[in-house]
Parts: sequence; C-alpha cells; structure tokens
Amino acid sequence: MHLEDLIESVTVNLLRLAVTELPMDVKDALQNAYDKERSPLGKIQLKAILENIKLAEERRAPICQDTGLISFYLKAGFQFRNLDEIEKILRKAVVRATAEIPLRPNAVDPFTGRNTNNNVGRYVPHIHWNIIKGDFLEITAVPKGGGTENMCTLRILKPAEGVLGLKKFVIESVVKAGGMPCPPTIIGVGIGGGADIAMELAKMALLRPLDKQHPDPVVVQLEQELLDAV
Repeated sequence: MHLEDLIESVTVNLLRLAVTELPMDVKDALQNAYDKERSPLGKIQLKAILENIKLAEERRAPICQDTGLISFYLKAGFQFRNLDEIEKILRKAVVRATAEIPLRPNAVDPFTGRNTNNNVGRYVPHIHWNIIKGDFLEITAVPKGGGTENMCTLRILKPAEGVLGLKKFVIESVVKAGGMPCPPTIIGVGIGGGADIAMELAKMALLRPLDKQHPDPVVVQLEQELLDAV
C-alpha cells in the first residue's frame, strides 16, 4: 500500500472511531453521573445516553445524527515525506468517510445555502499544523461542530476584571447555553492571547482526557472552582 493510501485509510478509520465510540474517560464520567444523579428525569436521560453509546458501538453507527464539522490536529515531523500532499489526502478521506460510515453532510456555504454533500468546503475540514522534529505524522480527528459550536462564546476581559471576571463569564455562558448543547456538557476554556488564540485553546482543551489534570496546579485549582460553581 502506498503511503498516501495508508494515510487516507487510517484517517477514515479515525473518523469512524470518533463518531461511533467514546473514549473510556468520557464513558466513565457518564456512568458516574448516572450513579450520582438524584433527579428521576435526569436519570432517565443519562440511561438513554448510556444505552445509545452501547448501541452505536455494537452497530458501528454514529452516536449522534450531528457528526459535526471535522477538524484535524496534526503533529508532523519535518522529515516526513510528502507533507505538501497531506491536506489533499485528508480532504479525500473525509469525502470517503462521509459516504462509507456514513457521516451527515454538514458543509454548507453560508452565503448560498448550498450543501457540498461530502463534508468538504472552504476551510472544511479545518487542519491545524504543528511541525516538529522527526519523520512521523500524528493525526487527531475531531468531529466537533454544529450545535455545540452555536454555544461557543468569546469575551475580551478588561485587565481589572481578573480571575473573578473570568469565572463570572464562564458561569454566565454555561447558564445561558442551558440544555442547548446536548448535555451533559464538557466545557473547554481558553485563556490568553488574541481572540483567535483563546478560541483555539478552548477547542483543544476538549482533547484532554477528563481524568487527566492540567500540568499547572494553579489551573487545576481554577478548573475545580469553575466546576463547583457550574
């Protein structure tokens, strides 16, 4: 098998895994939430989610009908062959995955309303590059988008507002979002830099396992305070 074909096949399988199987840390968190839930209605909803996860894995079908706007996070060694071809290969893999898995076609032109019907369009899928030493390629597929993106919020805080202002903004954003982003919700918070940097950090935060703490103890404390407040 040629390298290009291998990358394409691996990417299709990554997307299949991403939409049909949840990582163990997320499944454990959902089971824990079910065990601790006191509301009868909440318990019914969480039980339905857990059953849906099981069915998706058994039937190899997407967990949710909204399979998102796909992003790829790449770690690429500068010695890896054909780096200039990678984006073309990933787009080809998305077209194939859309037909084979299948994925719901979500790439719609914002001006004309035209759906490409293959999840590929301008800046879709979005590809984040990180060039490092070595001769390998690591691909992370993230099918997040659609309804959850509608709940994303951004605010440039004044310096005087400090951490208290940050906490207030996060809590207000969660309350305003309510049940619209398909709860239970995983919250990603990005802090610092320009607006584009903060938003990218917030999305990347969702890639961190739920049972893995931030390496900075100050951030760990802040995350716990935010969780308790939410």
